[in-house]
Amino acid sequence: MHSTEIDSVSPTLRPDEGAVLTQRWADLLFVHWAVDAAALRARLPAGLELDTFEGRAYVGIVPFTLYTESEGTLYRARVHHEPYPAQPAVVPSLREELLPSIGLARPERPPLAHYAREVHVDVFPLREV
Repeated sequence: MHSTEIDSVSPTLRPDEGAVLTQRWADLLFVHWAVDAAALRARLPAGLELDTFEGRAYVGIVPFTLYTESEGTLYRARVHHEPYPAQPAVVPSLREELLPSIGLARPERPPLAHYAREVHVDVFPLREV
């Protein structure tokens, strides 16, 4: 695979090793603002390529509630979940400081928003950070 190609298959594959714990992600909200691609590209670290959709760049946040158990140490791990349904959402009010904090103007249009009730997730072997 060429380094600029996106591997859209590997993240969907369940790892061969067994899950070490499970999590439940609840009340996921996906909020995305269409922003000027050139303005966002100028703020990216060197070597990071901007991904666009239909010529537009998006900045997003995904707040959710995570239910899991841990032992007080910071870890990273691969996760796997089945595709889950998301439905359009209306965000009646939002105090958002993300875009101005990186020097981007707030778009005039409201953000694109979707909601998912919950996602059951398997977490694979933990690696200490």
